[in-house]
Amino acid sequence: MLAKGLRSTRLRNFDKILILQIDVMEKFRKLAYKYMNCVQAGRMLIQASDKLNIPFIMVEQNKRVMGETAKEILEYKHPKVQSFEKFVMSAYEVPAIKKAIDDLKPENVLIYGLEAVSYTHLTLPTNREV
Repeated sequence: MLAKGLRSTRLRNFDKILILQIDVMEKFRKLAYKYMNCVQAGRMLIQASDKLNIPFIMVEQNKRVMGETAKEILEYKHPKVQSFEKFVMSAYEVPAIKKAIDDLKPENVLIYGLEAVSYTHLTLPTNREV
């Protein structure tokens, strides 16, 4: 049974969803609180994106300094995953990432990663609480 007000058609409309992974980098393995929880979520999401044909964009912050995305996630990387490297705080400021997102025209974006909270706060209207 669906929760009150939830339309089942939205649940099946996977072509309008985008999964956006932000900065799940090896450098944070021993530094970030509950790092492995984020990695486990990433593994589930990347596998689901493959099985359900949901677009998946993987963004990494300065790989030379921060290292690659967690190896546990990379082992499930499939050919449909789009990977980008950024050297600025906002992924959307990178023209190639902005174009990739805009081309997909998602109605819903699932943002996750070690810096997802930062991105959520930057994109929500200031009069809303998270």
